[in-house]
Amino acid sequence: MILCLFLSCEKKVNKINSSNVDSASQGTQNTDTSNTDTSNTQENNNTDTSHCTANGTGSEGSNYFTISDIVAHGAVAGEVQWSSLTDPRYQSPNDQNIFISDSRFNIRILAHPSPGQGLDTYNNSCDFMAQNYQKLQVKVGLKTYGAFTYFATHLFDNISVNNCSEVKEFNIPQSSNPITIDVLEVKWDHSCTLYQQQGISDVPQCPWDYVWKPDCFKISVQLSTDYSRDIPH
Repeated sequence: MILCLFLSCEKKVNKINSSNVDSASQGTQNTDTSNTDTSNTQENNNTDTSHCTANGTGSEGSNYFTISDIVAHGAVAGEVQWSSLTDPRYQSPNDQNIFISDSRFNIRILAHPSPGQGLDTYNNSCDFMAQNYQKLQVKVGLKTYGAFTYFATHLFDNISVNNCSEVKEFNIPQSSNPITIDVLEVKWDHSCTLYQQQGISDVPQCPWDYVWKPDCFKISVQLSTDYSRDIPH
């Protein structure tokens, strides 16, 4: 059997990079409050990942937005692990404006290797060494400003490390306020791989298991709106 020791995380102070939004052109289920859309999911095992950072399509002056290096702790069903509303790097009104759109609101997830020890996006300590996950499953929920429930959720499935998911086109309500993007219920393949190596079979939750609470994962979120070029797909 595998024994997992869950330790609490201590808060530390960290400097936030003032460059919050990266342009791709510059660098190149469980409990839920609504129906989860799992359409258009696909396995991403391509060795050529240049499409994940290719320039956007369309005539808009700005490229699609990339919210880079989101580091968050594992959690159980229903817990928000990262939010565009509470990320310390996006607390000014101007920063929140990138989440405003009249119609187009397309999202793609990039999976990065385990960050290991250090600080997460909220300056909480990631105390454990990097875990060798190879794939992530990321659930995203969207809320209107001030709402308590999600008007849409989507499960980005089978995202290989150093690769990207499919692009999800969300239908959003008309609003002049920013849409909130929440990342919740992130799962990895790491636990199930360990069970298999130990000869433990018939684990109910496999092939996916929640990222362990003391451990951290790392992703980026790409977003295209009416005011940016679209994510290629």
